[in-house]
Amino acid sequence: MAKQIDVPIPHGTALGLIEDGLKEGVNRNMIAQFLMETMDKESIAMMIMLLQLKEEYVPIIPGDYVMFHSKTGWFADNIDIDVMIDLGLCVNNHYFGRVPQRDSYGNDINRFSTRLDIEFMTYNEDKTLIYKKERIDRTACEVIPADSIPYFQLHVERGEDL
Repeated sequence: MAKQIDVPIPHGTALGLIEDGLKEGVNRNMIAQFLMETMDKESIAMMIMLLQLKEEYVPIIPGDYVMFHSKTGWFADNIDIDVMIDLGLCVNNHYFGRVPQRDSYGNDINRFSTRLDIEFMTYNEDKTLIYKKERIDRTACEVIPADSIPYFQLHVERGEDL
């Protein structure tokens, strides 16, 4: 069962990673300390992730479709993967979801959150598509075009409305 875990890093390591990402200057260390003391854990984690990325960060926006590996979605442990494959909701152990317009609390989606609300594409007892609200790590999600999701391809080929 894949569950979300926290991997703590020492304060000094986090401080060093943030400091390394800042522009050289007389107050570089003080700015890094200020950020460490004033940001919450989620913001610190996101800043470190942004500083360590080798490619440009593309924020996820409401309406985006995402793909993620089945092992990163602990909420999918009780889902029959064969049914997901048959319905076009799973490919190569990857599931799909959509980023909602609002989070679980009714707030705008935070483009820089390390955790992301998604509408997980799954099925009900009639084996028809439903969207189920879940949370997942931002880094586990890859933005994809909707027409690359087999479920949509199957229904378009059949001439069905989505």
